[in-house]
This record gives sequence, structure tokens and C-alpha cells, in this order.
Amino acid sequence: MTLKALLKKDFLLLLPKPLYLLLLLGCLTAVPNYPTIISTGYVIMLVFFVFTFSKENRDAEFTAMLPISRNDLVNARLVTVLILEIAQLTIAALFAIGGALGFPEGNKVGIDPNPTLFGTALLCLSAFNLIFFPLFYRTGYKSGVPMLFGLLAFLSVYAAVELMVNLIPGWRDIFDTLNPAMMGWQSIFPGVGVVAFVGLSFLTAHLSRKAFARADL
Repeated sequence: MTLKALLKKDFLLLLPKPLYLLLLLGCLTAVPNYPTIISTGYVIMLVFFVFTFSKENRDAEFTAMLPISRNDLVNARLVTVLILEIAQLTIAALFAIGGALGFPEGNKVGIDPNPTLFGTALLCLSAFNLIFFPLFYRTGYKSGVPMLFGLLAFLSVYAAVELMVNLIPGWRDIFDTLNPAMMGWQSIFPGVGVVAFVGLSFLTAHLSRKAFARADL
């Protein structure tokens, strides 16, 4: 069974189709004064459902009996989550453009829906994945505690960026604004975010495969 087949199983068989509507919550970036980072983090709820339904359907045990390696199982599930995360960020970014045009004065709650926000979201999701996946694959079926620690990692990274933007002199005027003149500087965050997202995804996969190799299903 190839990676493509495993992904097809996850997207077509694992989750009830209505749950994919959670991705549309990314549209909340267009809502004035809504905590913008939350609109990029609803995908974590969908990730929770992925692993919950997997456990209820004994998906890991069943798939492990097929002629595929445990590494393939980890890689496929991680790619499934990465696709969901990118989909949510894409939807959030599209609606953020509309929100910025409709409310150019910006957001009073959290970072404005600008490149800084989406670079930060990539960092937050990278941290979530890095913590959640290796912890989950220590057992292959217990997701509660890994989800909690992953969520704490997500929030901690955002809190760190929020503090830097607000406490370092001049940063707020550069990174927490919808002023088009600042988009060049703001693009630093997406650049760093993409590098971190790609690099930490490989590290997450490596650590998760090692953990799952020792798990007793």
C-alpha cells in the first residue's frame, strides 16, 4: 500500500465529511477584532478528530497488519495532518486579504491578519506537530496528553512572538500593522515559518518513526 493509498484512506474513510467544514473556520481572520491566531489553529481540533476516529476504528492495529511498514503509517498520517494545516492556513490567508481591505485599521486583539500572523502560525503549527506526534507514537493510540502538550507548545510559541512584537521597541509598528509599506519586513516571518515548517516536519517524522518502532500495539 503506497503513501497515496494511505492518504486516500485517511481522507475518504477515516473522517466524516462534515468535519472538514472545520477548515472553513479560517474565514474568521476576516472578522474584526477576532483573535486571529485562533482562526489559524482550529485545524488542531480536526487533528484531534483524526486521531480519535482512528482509535475508535482501531485503524492503527488494522493497518499495521497490512504489508506495509510502521514508518509508512507514521509518514502518511503526518502528511495527512500537514495537508489539513496548509489547507486551513490557505483559507485563513484568503479571508485575511478581504478582512484587511474591509478593516484597514487592523485588529485590536492579537497580531493583525498580515504576513507576520501567517509566519507565526507556521511556527506554532510546527511546534505543535513536533511535540504531539512523537508523544502520540510512543503508544500509537493515546492522544489526550500528547494533544494537551502540543496545544501548549502552539500557544507558547504564539505568546513568545506576541511578547516580542509588543515589547521590542518599534516592532509593533512594523509587524503588527496592515500598512502595505511594512509588508517587506513582515515577509521575514513567513520566510522563517516556511523553513521551520519544512525542517521541523522532517524532524517530527524522524522522532515519530523512532517512537512508533518501540510502541507495543
